[in-house]
Amino acid sequence: MAGKSATVINMATQVVCTLMILAMAGIVVFAQPVEARIASVSGNVVRINRTVRFAVRRGDTLSPGDELDTRGGGKITIQLTDGSLVVIQPGSHVILKDFRAAASLRELVQVFIGRIRVKINHYGGRPNPYRVNSPSASILVRGTEFAVTVGAAGETGVMVYEGLVEVESLHNPGHRTLVRPGNGVLVKPNEDLRFFIPGGSESDERGLRISDNRQHFINSQGSGDASNIISGSARNHVAGIYERYIDSLVEPGESVPILRFTAFADSHLDSLENPSYATEFGRFEARSLLISSFSNSNAAMGNLSQQNFFKSPEPLNSGWLTQTSVFLPLPNSRWVLGGNFASSGSNVKSASEQQTSGAQSPFFLAGTTYQRTSHSETHTGSHSASLMLARSIGQEGKTSFGIGVDRLSGQGQLRGETSLVHFANTTNLPLFQANEKLRAESEIARTRLKLGFTHLFSGGHKLGVVYRHGILSAQDRDVSRTFNGLPLAPDSVIYSSESNELGLRLRGALTRKLFYGVEGNWLTTGVHELINRTIAVEAIERERITRASASFGIGYALSRRTIFSADIAAGKSTILEDYYEQATGNLIEQEQARRNFISVQAGVQSDLWKNLFGSVSVFRLAQSHTESHKLFPDRFGRLLDSNGMFVPNEIHKERFADNYSDFGFGWRVTRNVMAQYILATSFGKQSPNHVFFLRYTFRRQE
Repeated sequence: MAGKSATVINMATQVVCTLMILAMAGIVVFAQPVEARIASVSGNVVRINRTVRFAVRRGDTLSPGDELDTRGGGKITIQLTDGSLVVIQPGSHVILKDFRAAASLRELVQVFIGRIRVKINHYGGRPNPYRVNSPSASILVRGTEFAVTVGAAGETGVMVYEGLVEVESLHNPGHRTLVRPGNGVLVKPNEDLRFFIPGGSESDERGLRISDNRQHFINSQGSGDASNIISGSARNHVAGIYERYIDSLVEPGESVPILRFTAFADSHLDSLENPSYATEFGRFEARSLLISSFSNSNAAMGNLSQQNFFKSPEPLNSGWLTQTSVFLPLPNSRWVLGGNFASSGSNVKSASEQQTSGAQSPFFLAGTTYQRTSHSETHTGSHSASLMLARSIGQEGKTSFGIGVDRLSGQGQLRGETSLVHFANTTNLPLFQANEKLRAESEIARTRLKLGFTHLFSGGHKLGVVYRHGILSAQDRDVSRTFNGLPLAPDSVIYSSESNELGLRLRGALTRKLFYGVEGNWLTTGVHELINRTIAVEAIERERITRASASFGIGYALSRRTIFSADIAAGKSTILEDYYEQATGNLIEQEQARRNFISVQAGVQSDLWKNLFGSVSVFRLAQSHTESHKLFPDRFGRLLDSNGMFVPNEIHKERFADNYSDFGFGWRVTRNVMAQYILATSFGKQSPNHVFFLRYTFRRQE
């Protein structure tokens, strides 16, 4: 019996010693300094310590006082040696505090603006307390996972995924609360703490409840993330094609001109650009074109149509153009009268889907993962007519002058829908869905005056100079907008613009087989807009656009059956935009942009058999964009752009290149009739486009 007692005592002693050793080991580990290293980095991240900038690389050790700036679009993950993680999202600016060994509480980071996600591990089996600070809140954590979002005005949203988080208002010391998993709290300067519950309701600690989602939508202020609430989503995410159609006419100069086949002359097309070329017609001639195109709109949509909340669009994008030009030399004179009539239309569908993490809003807690789905259908149409008169002068008629005027009217319709859906993690069923539908219409009218001059030099070199002055008015307005079935106030924009353009063209032959073309263009545009957005103050935009471009092309007859062409072009645009608040006249937004481009084209056309010919053309377009942006407070003290979003003041640079190619087969049906099919591809970036071309030319016989 005594032996058994001794054995039990020995075993107990061993257990106690083991526990003491483990406890001491835990204390030693806990007392060791914590280090922070960069686990991953992507995009543009800036690291600053005492005004010195450092390169940011994976594996680097970080120190207290390091500032990390991801407002250039980068993202960085920091791993601490105690197993904790900090993910700094794009659009953020934070500073690392004294996260190393401390007697009790470690200061982790100070968030000035943006979003971070933090996971704090228990360390050595003990609580591992950290503190995260923002301009309006202090967040105390021990072993948990949470997200922090800080807006432009210092408002702080905290969303808890695991464990407990204590949040204290810095503007009301002593006012603190514990936030449990699945809940969030919003801290605004000089206001009480507000809790957010998934489902769209909001309450403060005094029991006030607000459940009118529509009112929250209308009063949304923006919080530094384009996904705040769903405000403007239908216009921001589905109106791309529709607004590019408007901008191409209202703001000429922002888009890149496609300069190809510069060395090739075409009297019909040349006369539409410069009316003095009309004197090239010595007898009556008319030409009609019919162009139609289509592409598969579902090719880039993946499995969007399989979602039960997404209505699948029709499978095809389509477009068409008809054009008839007529030129009549007036009897017994050197005058030539010309006219052109054209109509066009298009039907374009688009869709997108993405998983994203939203900012604090009445519908989604900060850091909540949700799915955004957007789809739209755009219809555009236009009609244009032009009239021109040209006369040759001089004994040999080598010099010509021309005047022309054209009128264009266009219409556009947009139907779009965008949805934000938050799914349950376990069942993949939607917990909450916010849906906005938009229907908009536009009207455009443009009048241009054209003055042209041409001169034919010896050797067949022809110079053409043209001046074009255009005046445009347009209106884009919402016909209806609804949010979760409730009507919203419509948005509208009224445009007016004036453009001046000077163009130069020189063509000629260098040898019997080699000919060339040189073009230059200078364009200035002034734009005035009255902008009425529900989620932003009414604004006036004044925009100034300047664009210069030049191109050089050659054509070479490889044989009687084959012609080769090559072109190189370059250009630069400068865009200055100022937005003023209508009520006060104060500047609220300023943008400056520089856009450069260079393009290279090469093509060949050859007769294949009798009247059958084939053609191949490759085109590469490289662009660089540099944009700077500044926001100024409106009369409510908010920093919002004209779309009601907060965009950090920064300089953004971007470079990209696109490749295109055309493959065609044509048939010269008769001397005056030609038909052609062209397959245009962007090598996977967009669906291939199928183009059918029919041309008929009528010439009066001598």
